Amino acid sequence: MRVEPLFAFFFQKPIANYTPRPVPPIEYGIPRPPEDWNEVDNPIEALAKREGKIPMENDWAPQEFYPDPDPETGAPRNPAGRTGIMGRGVLPCWGANSAIIVAITTWQYADDGKIAIFKGRRVIESLVYSLKSGQLQLPMVLKKGGRLAEL
Repeated sequence: MRVEPLFAFFFQKPIANYTPRPVPPIEYGIPRPPEDWNEVDNPIEALAKREGKIPMENDWAPQEFYPDPDPETGAPRNPAGRTGIMGRGVLPCWGANSAIIVAITTWQYADDGKIAIFKGRRVIESLVYSLKSGQLQLPMVLKKGGRLAEL
């Protein structure tokens, strides 16, 4: 097994020789937007239009319109959206899925072993990295140049 060194990459401010290109509108060729597309900007109205659908349900099962896994890698494919594309797509600088930021959480427990309560609500803990600058950051993995770099 070959092990390559891992490097940390951080988001940088725009540089002088970089000019972002506008993303052209997507023509779907159908009379209505795709399923689950929000037609309104107000999140309350958008949720009401979903006719009782809960965006983050606990019981998820693949549906028949989901594509089969990639035959070469066995990786699942995204049925809709730009995260299933190869390369950068129409993005001028970052490609699809260039970073994975992970939020690892658990309930905070009091000394008596029960879940801690603050102002009537349960307290949640999350895993973060402490950077040399003193800032806190969620764990992340960044794909750059065909390799994975992790913090």
